[in-house]
Amino acid sequence: MTKTAGQIEQDLYDIVSNSTLPTEVSGKVYKRGTRPTDSKEEDILVGFIAGLDSEVSTGMVFVNVYVPQITSGGTSIKNTQRVSQVEGLLRSFFDTLSGNSEYLFSLDSTIQSFEDKDIKQDIASMRMRYKIYTNN
Repeated sequence: MTKTAGQIEQDLYDIVSNSTLPTEVSGKVYKRGTRPTDSKEEDILVGFIAGLDSEVSTGMVFVNVYVPQITSGGTSIKNTQRVSQVEGLLRSFFDTLSGNSEYLFSLDSTIQSFEDKDIKQDIASMRMRYKIYTNN
């Protein structure tokens, strides 16, 4: 049976929630569009990006971790040490995925971070491609 975007996102949410990744950060796990806008925690956000249905369904999903910036001289700056640690946590999480679900995951790009100036947080981001075998 092919899956909808919502089902794939729920599967990813369950995979992340049941891993050790949430124990390594201060926040909670959220699906796209549900993270509180005023959160100052190291929250994990998962989401579906795109997919194609067929006998082997393929697509792309993401796992982001928000890292609050630190203040230096009255200015918010990237907490480079913590962002680097969180990027490493994402890599370790990815390394545990092989054979632990019905999905076959591969990295779409290098795990990296980017700044969200509006909320004064940096986001460690991992984009993954997935394959799932279906019985259409």
